[in-house]
Amino acid sequence: MSASWRSLMPEDERERALLEMRAAHLARRQQQEDPGETIEVAVFRFGRERYAIELACLLQIFALRDLALLPGARPPVIGLAPWRGDLLRVLDLGSALGRPHEGIADRKRVLALASGEQAAFGILIDAIDDVRELPVAEIRPLPGRDQDAAALLRGVTSDAVLVLDAQALIDAYR
Repeated sequence: MSASWRSLMPEDERERALLEMRAAHLARRQQQEDPGETIEVAVFRFGRERYAIELACLLQIFALRDLALLPGARPPVIGLAPWRGDLLRVLDLGSALGRPHEGIADRKRVLALASGEQAAFGILIDAIDDVRELPVAEIRPLPGRDQDAAALLRGVTSDAVLVLDAQALIDAYR
């Protein structure tokens, strides 16, 4: 869903369209998952929580050297960072997940996410912990999360790693 398309719709229609898109995506994902299937993920820290994101949607992890803040940008957009001779839009993951605003000063890395070869955007993180294979069957549903955050999260593992739905995140903020 592009930002220009969303801005042409009234607020209630945008919300409905977004919820329908997320519901269709969740239904497709549940039908496609094989109980023995595994996914390769990068496990990272963001604040006090650990997250995992599929490597299939991850182009690069790079150190944040420069960040041009965009005053007046609508959250979760924070600013722009130089990346591969171009500028990459950088988002605040906490804002995307509906978390209270935290300072970005301590965030030292960026995950460049994409669908295909073209980068969609980057998200600020604290550090990478691990890269591993994760059995899909080990991802448990999240109880008691708000709908927006739940649409961007596949679930949680037994070791308390929140698993992001990378494609839903890309689709929501492309």
